[in-house]
Amino acid sequence: MEHPDKAAKEWSPVKKLLFCFFFIFFMLYIILNPNDIIPYFYYVHKLYAGPCNAFIGWLAKDVLHIVNPAIRFYNGTIDTVFGYITVLFYIFCRILRLLYLDGG
Repeated sequence: MEHPDKAAKEWSPVKKLLFCFFFIFFMLYIILNPNDIIPYFYYVHKLYAGPCNAFIGWLAKDVLHIVNPAIRFYNGTIDTVFGYITVLFYIFCRILRLLYLDGG
């Protein structure tokens, strides 16, 4: 078995950044849109879904100045303005994480 330090050194900086980007992106996606991936997480999701939905609506209306209302539809698709803004928010969070916590 390889020494853990040797295995970590084999990852290029680009590979590390891509892994971190997609790991955080998918964790945000799973936590904010649980879709029963984690059993019984729906009950926890109900606690923060309202404030998160209000934040995404505010982000679309007041920050991005989108005319169409960003309303959460529970029809199983993210092919809505709300879904697009949510994914944009995930990407923005991930870029902030890369810039400020990884030293830029």
